Amino acid sequence: MTDNRTIIAEPYRPRRRLQLGDLARRYLPAVALLLTALLVGFGSWFLFTAKRIEIHILELDGSPLASAHGVRVRGGFSLAIGQVRLLREGEYRLDISAQGYEPVNSGLSIDAQSTEFEFRLQRLPGLLSVSSEPGGATILIDGTEVGSTPLSNAKVSAGVRELEARLPLYSPIDRQVEVNGLGQAQALHLDLEPNFARLTLTSSPSGAEILVDRMKRGVTPLEINLDAGTRALTFRKEGYASQVLELEVLEGQTDDPPVVTLAKASARIQVVSEPSGAVVLLNGQYQGLSPIGLSVQPERTHTIRLRKTGYEETTHDLRLSPGASKSLRLVLEQSIGEVIVHVWPEDTTLFVDGQEEASANTRLQLTSEPHRLEFRRLGYQPEVREITPRTGFTQRMDVRLLTLENARLARLKPEIVTSSNQTLVLLKPTDIELGASRREAGRRANEALRSVPMSREFYISTSEVTNAQFRAFAPGHTSGSHAGHSLNEDNQPAVYISWEEAARYCNWLSETDGLEPVYDIHGSTLEGWDLNRSGYRLPTEAEWAWASRFVAPGQPLLRMPWGDGPKPPERHGNYADTSASYVVSRVIFGYNDNAIVSAPVASFEANLHGLFDMGGNVAEWVHDFYEQSPAPQQPRDAAGPQHGEYHVIRGSSWMHGSLSDLRLSYRDYGDEGRADLGFRIAKYVD
Repeated sequence: MTDNRTIIAEPYRPRRRLQLGDLARRYLPAVALLLTALLVGFGSWFLFTAKRIEIHILELDGSPLASAHGVRVRGGFSLAIGQVRLLREGEYRLDISAQGYEPVNSGLSIDAQSTEFEFRLQRLPGLLSVSSEPGGATILIDGTEVGSTPLSNAKVSAGVRELEARLPLYSPIDRQVEVNGLGQAQALHLDLEPNFARLTLTSSPSGAEILVDRMKRGVTPLEINLDAGTRALTFRKEGYASQVLELEVLEGQTDDPPVVTLAKASARIQVVSEPSGAVVLLNGQYQGLSPIGLSVQPERTHTIRLRKTGYEETTHDLRLSPGASKSLRLVLEQSIGEVIVHVWPEDTTLFVDGQEEASANTRLQLTSEPHRLEFRRLGYQPEVREITPRTGFTQRMDVRLLTLENARLARLKPEIVTSSNQTLVLLKPTDIELGASRREAGRRANEALRSVPMSREFYISTSEVTNAQFRAFAPGHTSGSHAGHSLNEDNQPAVYISWEEAARYCNWLSETDGLEPVYDIHGSTLEGWDLNRSGYRLPTEAEWAWASRFVAPGQPLLRMPWGDGPKPPERHGNYADTSASYVVSRVIFGYNDNAIVSAPVASFEANLHGLFDMGGNVAEWVHDFYEQSPAPQQPRDAAGPQHGEYHVIRGSSWMHGSLSDLRLSYRDYGDEGRADLGFRIAKYVD
């Protein structure tokens, strides 16, 4: 089918592009809806997670702030609702400002427990102006000087302040001032009250310089205003001694102080000597040692005298004017004295003040001062002498040197005392023969004669060890009693002591006195000894025999404690006397010593060596092991066998009354203690 419609041409029109405004109008509702949704979501999330915080701004004293303030939170989103702010947990910076206050910049930490925060602001200083009548007063705030009146706009911290105003010649003002601060200006006026007196100061002679409280104020005569109170006035004038006047000044005072009379000034002398260190006398009065400065009265003759050991005395007279000063230098001449020295041996070397002389036997010309003379020779003990020669007088010095051995012996102390108050005497033994002749009445088989060479000096105690002394070592010790008579008094000898207990006591006393113990004890076992150590020990049998029997060189040994008689003199020692007949089996008939059992130590006369009870009272342990038949020749300073079962006991006791037991050569032996057995101590010389 044919379409016969006509095609009509239209003009070309390009397609129009969408503009931004078109887009905005098309999508704005959707965007707005999205933003609203986001804001609502953020707000809901913030309100749900934020903390409710209250921030309080106060004065320093805790009172409400006097002016408006502003608070700014930095470091995160916050929402302010009056005094309340909503903040999420975290760290923030807080800026606080208020008119009249110091700004605050502070950290703010929000955590789960945070609810309230308080900040106190410091007021800005106030501006204080102070005037006074009269002006020129020094102003101090809280003790610190801030200026003088008129004072304008001085910055003063807010609060109650101590204000002081000081002006010479006026009474000081002290008061409290309330400073508002906040940068506000305050004014204060002070009226000062006069507090001085006008006085005239005079001196004789006039023209003296015056210092008031150490400040120069003029010369006399001087009319001057002085502050009320105690004033120190110093008057000084060349050629005169300064004088200080303490003056109590009253406000408005009209009475002038009296004229001050000045005395002429002292003169000064500086005394120097060659050599120095000389004694200085001024007009016969000791002043000190040169060099020395002296003050003397002027216009008068003074005598200076110098003395020094070894030098001639020198004298000097002088006269000085007021205030004059003089240096006096005096040279001292040595004084010489003669000393004649004679020494043996003749080939001894002499040193004078450390310098060797040509000969020890000589004439010395020495200054009259102390000198040290030392004498030396090989094999002899050096000797030092001090001497001060005298002018015009010859002195003689005789010196005899000791061999080293003789010098050693001379140095030994004749006795020593232990810490337990036991006295030990020094004995210098000679060779001795122990035992007894077969012909001696009462001799026993174990008393064979034997020679013991002895060369070592030793100390031995004058008395047996007492109960009190032994109990210092063994507090629980008791010596008990015998037949109803006590053996346990403090001053009785300690008994019922074994040999080993006695040795242990010696070690204890050695350690107490700082000496090396002799006996080797380990736990409960005594393993040996070394008699060469410095400590205390039991005497050897040879030492005990020498100390009890030796009389003098060339004389026979004592047979009995009292000599050779068959019976002791009355009350010679504590043996078995008639009073003890019912407690012992054998007594000395007709003898009485007034002691039934043991007596206090040292109750009877000592022997020739100062030793008590070497016969009688109690028998005594000695160091040696016991042997029945010792060899006739013993080693030097013998101390018995090295081993054995028993130890030697020497000396008679209060239980002994037979002739055999009372002899000094009597030997017994044992190991355990008994009622009439004690001990004494000994030691070698160190």
